[in-house]
Amino acid sequence: MSISQKKQALFEEIKNADCNYLGFGKYPAFGQIVLAGFFGGLPYDFDHAVGYIVQIRKGRGQYHSAQYLMRCADGSLTNHENQSFYIVPDDLAAKVLMFFNSFPDNEKEDVAYTIGNEYPEVGYIIEHKNGDPVGDSPAFGIVITKG
Repeated sequence: MSISQKKQALFEEIKNADCNYLGFGKYPAFGQIVLAGFFGGLPYDFDHAVGYIVQIRKGRGQYHSAQYLMRCADGSLTNHENQSFYIVPDDLAAKVLMFFNSFPDNEKEDVAYTIGNEYPEVGYIIEHKNGDPVGDSPAFGIVITKG
């Protein structure tokens, strides 16, 4: 089985596992392995939806949601806004790290993380402050029909 096939099989196992949903106002521990809820714009696969969180910026995402900086398997840092997350069970989290180039133990909370090489912040959970940049909140509409 190729590495790609192994990652896909593990991704399916994670999606079917009893992952703990993080509701509003609940945050993963620093470096904890998570599964991002479904999102658009990128493939929903192991390489894009599984990772560990290195920083949370409250109130800076779309619709004033939190921005989550997630380390992916290839070592890239991705920004997730208006996003749901699930805690990956420990037994599967250990398997996940076999495919990672970077590891939570190598991350530090006192490092300045950036988004697109801008907006450096130090710390794990960053409280929102007046004047902080906020993600775009695209307009949307809801249509309700009566039958």
